[in-house]
Amino acid sequence: MKHKLAIVLPAYKPEFLRDTLQSIADQDDIRFKLYIGDDNSPFDLKHIVSEFTDRIDLVYYRFENNLGSQDLVAHWKRCVDLIQDEEWIWLFSDDDIMDVSCVRTFYKYIEKDKNCDIVRFNASIIDQHGWVLKKPTIFPATLNVADFFLQKITYQLSSFAIECIFKRSVYEKKGGFINFDLGWCSDDASWMNFGQETSIKTIPGAIVKWRKSNLNITTWDDKPILFRKVNAQIDFVQWVVRFFDAHDIKDNSSTFQKLRWILDLPFCSTALTFKEKVKIGKEALQAIEITFLTIWVWLYLSYCELKCCLKRIKMNQQ
Repeated sequence: MKHKLAIVLPAYKPEFLRDTLQSIADQDDIRFKLYIGDDNSPFDLKHIVSEFTDRIDLVYYRFENNLGSQDLVAHWKRCVDLIQDEEWIWLFSDDDIMDVSCVRTFYKYIEKDKNCDIVRFNASIIDQHGWVLKKPTIFPATLNVADFFLQKITYQLSSFAIECIFKRSVYEKKGGFINFDLGWCSDDASWMNFGQETSIKTIPGAIVKWRKSNLNITTWDDKPILFRKVNAQIDFVQWVVRFFDAHDIKDNSSTFQKLRWILDLPFCSTALTFKEKVKIGKEALQAIEITFLTIWVWLYLSYCELKCCLKRIKMNQQ
């Protein structure tokens, strides 16, 4: 049966895959096809998937090589390439959860609003046991891309890759996903790119649940990963500046806000030394090509380092 919606699931980890598939199988509207792209996982994902073949209209494909560890966004793309003639694409993940009414509320929304290229659900954060750590941040009904970026870097909202469903036509028109190292900020840049003409619109009611655990990259804080994340954030900010300029979009954020967002990640980390943080600060200033905020950067670093020292003392006392 032909459906408008393709749910695309790049898969590698087995720990929560069964829970994810259960949430998909529980949908009260089955007008979708699920495409699972096994990133040559060393785990037997096919066995888990086989438990749902009689409940979900799905395609399972195991790739011959592992790509996600080298280029996560390229793996997303080859998973999207598995789809057939569906009009809408929902990039999901192998450890997150969707409410039972997500598909139904999606169809209800796009039947009412024909002028949208990308829609999204509000998202809560859960832990490895499924307990809610943070209730959803409620997005505006319609959010233009400039305000999305501003609210993202000023921590007024949190966004996750699993939130968004986008038209295949805009995906192809815009050249697919924006690729940054580790896929870090690639989702945000892609959603801005897809929503440039019709904004990003929020589906009320149903939510998705993003899982915070030590299995996802968001929680990894070892030094090599932190350096790569910071570089990806610099690339993202530089891409946004070019994107806004190319499409004559007014940038509502300041240079100060951009720089602080870039530096918050390394400066607030207890995994990096003071010397390493100084190096990152210099590189960020050079990349953004600004000098008038130099004094502020070093004052902010001193403030963050003091907080990190107090945090280490507290951890040692426990």
